[in-house]
Amino acid sequence: MEAPSRPAKRFLFLCAGLLSLALPEDGKSQRGFRYMVAAVDAKAYLHNQGRFSASLIDNPKMALWNTPIGEGAAGGPSDDTFLEVLVAGPPREAPDSLLLRMVAFTASDTLLDRMVRIGSFNTTGRFYAACWLYDTGCEPITIDVRLAGNGAGPRITKLIPYQCGE
Repeated sequence: MEAPSRPAKRFLFLCAGLLSLALPEDGKSQRGFRYMVAAVDAKAYLHNQGRFSASLIDNPKMALWNTPIGEGAAGGPSDDTFLEVLVAGPPREAPDSLLLRMVAFTASDTLLDRMVRIGSFNTTGRFYAACWLYDTGCEPITIDVRLAGNGAGPRITKLIPYQCGE
């Protein structure tokens, strides 16, 4: 029997890869993914108090008006934002090639575009990735996070509704 040609080998490899995506995998979450972005949170850093505000995302009580000068509900002046992403997976697992992409942008600027390699999950199946967003407070910020790798769940998009004006 003759060995398969190089294009035939590529085709077989591609078919095997597609088949593996279609088959159920042990350890998948209830949504069918092994790894999920479980939460996205952001807090304003209050410079004159040395602490963080309450959550800025999906918080109807948080009016973010003129935050750099301390107006609105953030609790004080702030022009930096702390972003934290929680990734859920199997407890104590250390995925080989799972990446998290975090992108934050306004209508006029990209504030963040970062890839983070997911390390070991803790005993409750959590991994946290965090970063700073600088010069924030007057424009709404869209946060887009997604996992890349085998078993990765869907992307998550959130909004920090900063606004400034007279």
